[in-house]
Amino acid sequence: MGEGFLIGCNKCVTKEDLDNFGRKDSNNKGNIFDILLDRGMLCFCKEQLEEIYGINKKSFSGNSEPHENIYKISSMTDDINIDKNIYENINNGFEFTEYFGYISYYCENCKKLFSRFHFEMKKDNKIYKPEYTCKKCSHILEYVYIAWEEYYENKKVININLNGEDKKLLCENCGNDQFTITSYYNWD
Repeated sequence: MGEGFLIGCNKCVTKEDLDNFGRKDSNNKGNIFDILLDRGMLCFCKEQLEEIYGINKKSFSGNSEPHENIYKISSMTDDINIDKNIYENINNGFEFTEYFGYISYYCENCKKLFSRFHFEMKKDNKIYKPEYTCKKCSHILEYVYIAWEEYYENKKVININLNGEDKKLLCENCGNDQFTITSYYNWD
């Protein structure tokens, strides 16, 4: 069960941009964000998450480093370095906690919003959380809270809270601070 929004800059995003969104060869002019919401995003249970990574772990044996394609069999993170950390943590006795799901992250450098799979692994008093990096600039992405209720009250302005500081989400292309929800999706 989950839900999400496709939002775009209401000043510079065109219908063509929306039609081509997600294609690798697209050249969108304005900002379009595909946001998966953290509430209700637990599409599976902890045991299924462990099975996804446990099955992959069994695909190699011994102390040798697994072939890089092993991480592409099944991944919740789509990040080979985080997947390597997951396997290393599993081998060192870490277990997934019940805290996981898709949440919003933000790149302060690129001014872009991302949805990434967040989780925790724990062993004794040690906790591992993924650290995602921006694929464009390599800066570390920060968890961000989106104030959706303010979107409706403030004429399509999206406020985000980043490390306790409130900011307006701005289009990287034109600097506009107003966005339109172009799609809403809900699945079970």
